[in-house]
Amino acid sequence: EEAKNYRLKNVITRSLGFENEVEVDVQKVDLQQGDIIMMCSDGLCNLVEAVDMARTMIEHPLQAATRSLIHQACAAGGDDNITVVMLRVDEI
Repeated sequence: EEAKNYRLKNVITRSLGFENEVEVDVQKVDLQQGDIIMMCSDGLCNLVEAVDMARTMIEHPLQAATRSLIHQACAAGGDDNITVVMLRVDEI
């Protein structure tokens, strides 16, 4: 909740192309068959609630869910670039 109102939330602290070396965040997660992984820009997550994103991902095939999430963000104002990438784990 604090992040939504943080005055420097849009300041880029790490990016590719501006520095010779970039510190990369890596997180290991245990995946199960059927899991869905989504990566998105703040153009989506600032405008669409997490519960609505999760419901859309569960209720629709991935390509339709991706389009729906972009549409939801545009309908909510679409004031930033909107990027969404999803994948489903079919086999472990």
